[in-house]
Amino acid sequence: MPTSSSTLPGLRAHMLEDLGVEDGHRVLEIGTGSGYNAALLSARLGDGLVYSVDINPDLVESARSRLTTAGFQPHLAVGDGRSGYPAPSVFDRIIATCSVPGVPAAWIEQTRPGGVILADLSLGIEGGLVRLAVDEERRALGHFTTATGRFMAARGDARAYSQRERAPYAPVADKRASKVTAADIRAHYPFRLVAAFHLPGVELVYQVDDETGDMALQLQRRDGAWARFPLTGANLGTVTYGGAADLWEQTEAAWLWWNDHGRPAQDRFGWARETDGSEYAWHIPDGRRWLLGA
Repeated sequence: MPTSSSTLPGLRAHMLEDLGVEDGHRVLEIGTGSGYNAALLSARLGDGLVYSVDINPDLVESARSRLTTAGFQPHLAVGDGRSGYPAPSVFDRIIATCSVPGVPAAWIEQTRPGGVILADLSLGIEGGLVRLAVDEERRALGHFTTATGRFMAARGDARAYSQRERAPYAPVADKRASKVTAADIRAHYPFRLVAAFHLPGVELVYQVDDETGDMALQLQRRDGAWARFPLTGANLGTVTYGGAADLWEQTEAAWLWWNDHGRPAQDRFGWARETDGSEYAWHIPDGRRWLLGA
């Protein structure tokens, strides 16, 4: 399994524009990777104001060599980026090129009031880039950006991802007609985001039938419940589920809500982390909230 990749240059440019750096800003990058992003930030701000951390020491040393060749010497460190920069520091901007299920408290602690965090939130079914401002009360509030892109998950091991424990799949409970299909789910990124709000912690995976080879999208939860929407074969308008029926019921509810509200794009949704650690998303036009975690 890959543990590092180079970000699409166009996406990197969008993210740096959304970050909104200004002269004199001190910036922390989570995920050094190749060092290219650190080079761009160094060219804009001066390398003395650029800090970058990565879990993989080999990547950090390779990036250091490339940056030195390019004439830059930003502050590079090895460590779990979810804990922020290893040395005590305060930043005007933090940008993460790895995904996290929620913004770590360490990032908020290392961001000055009025500063900005730009990161990829992984919410299970879907996620996306959020631009958050940190206020005097140490809350982080903002919105999903118009730029879309996903990143590898942050991890605490340089060469492996931790394995999530989950119960065995529940036996088949029923098959029913569904108001939403696998094609609907796959075609509409903002809808997947809304579905993630309705079903926090639920995963979306591809499933292949060992006997027929037919492919489906499957929602699954760690308690063993699942709901399967076929992508190929017969019965494209059906859902088969195991365990509790709430996975497909909530998916249908999310589909109806999204359509009833005019199919809003991702930037019509906000995201916040309160001082007590609770997190929620909301529909900016009407304030509808979905509690995501604590």
